[in-house]
Amino acid sequence: GQQALLANDAAALQQVRALLLGEHPKHTAQLAEELRQDLAATRREVRSELNALSEDLRLQVQTFTEELRQEAQSRRAAEENTSVTLQNTIELLSKSLGEVEGRVGTRIDTLEQRSVKAVRNLDSELHGRIQALETAMTEALEDLRANKVDTQALSGLFGAIQGQLQPGQDAPGQQS
Repeated sequence: GQQALLANDAAALQQVRALLLGEHPKHTAQLAEELRQDLAATRREVRSELNALSEDLRLQVQTFTEELRQEAQSRRAAEENTSVTLQNTIELLSKSLGEVEGRVGTRIDTLEQRSVKAVRNLDSELHGRIQALETAMTEALEDLRANKVDTQALSGLFGAIQGQLQPGQDAPGQQS
């Protein structure tokens, strides 16, 4: 648009020069005046278009800057939300881990107590069996000393003792 206007102005100037050098001085003055008016109008038009273009460019830059600012704010807000969510998740996981550790610790304590109780019961049972065997052996020895037991009965007694030492097996000479 501007180049066409400038080309028209240059052509008009050429006509003015031709007329100035020509034979029509009155017509030349009138053409010169028209040319000055056209030139002034063209300058106003170009200035108006440049101002409009400048204003349009300023508005576009302003809009783009505002969009960038809003996008940056949105990103910051999203990052903050993500950070808060991540922190909350870490806290929940930490709490859950603590609860699991507590439950596992309680179960381990319970198992230890049960194991200790089972060992004590087994120890008590073994102690009772050992005392019963001691009593039976003492009685058997006393009977032997008094010569009241025959060898077959003594063999049966030792089989019974062996059966008590090895639960689940029958003593020799006994049937299930």
